[in-house]
Amino acid sequence: MLLYRRTYVGRLLPVTVGPLAVVLACLWLVSHQRVLLGTVMGLGVALYLFASLTVTVTDSTLAVHFGPGLKGRRIPLAEIVSCAIVRDSAWFGQGVTVMRAGASHKPQGLLEVVLAGGQRLRIGSDEPRVLKRVIDQAREALSRDQHIVIDTQEDRAA
Repeated sequence: MLLYRRTYVGRLLPVTVGPLAVVLACLWLVSHQRVLLGTVMGLGVALYLFASLTVTVTDSTLAVHFGPGLKGRRIPLAEIVSCAIVRDSAWFGQGVTVMRAGASHKPQGLLEVVLAGGQRLRIGSDEPRVLKRVIDQAREALSRDQHIVIDTQEDRAA
């Protein structure tokens, strides 16, 4: 049963990559160098694949995927040890970040999920409190073998 689904569309990536792609396309029109055309196409593919992040929580799994869903991860709730809202230093920048703790996509807030093997996954969300509450309640219901209905409106209002 679907408990939560949220798609965050990044605004920073199109603003930075879009103008660069336009400039490179104009240079290609003038010079006809294939390298420029390949670069423009590569930027367009990256923009398509990484411009959005979708987080889905069901009664048994947490699923995260970028763009159309080609790259993502599905985690059983039983493997999650804990989750907490965390902050990153400004040194880590914005957007998709790969680091020792794992990869993250940081729209506004980060939820760090610790898995049974000790691996940490940071999930960006524009509503990290709601996401944390849904995951915690789903994990609790899974451990009790119950079905739940979660009202996220109170967390969104806060």
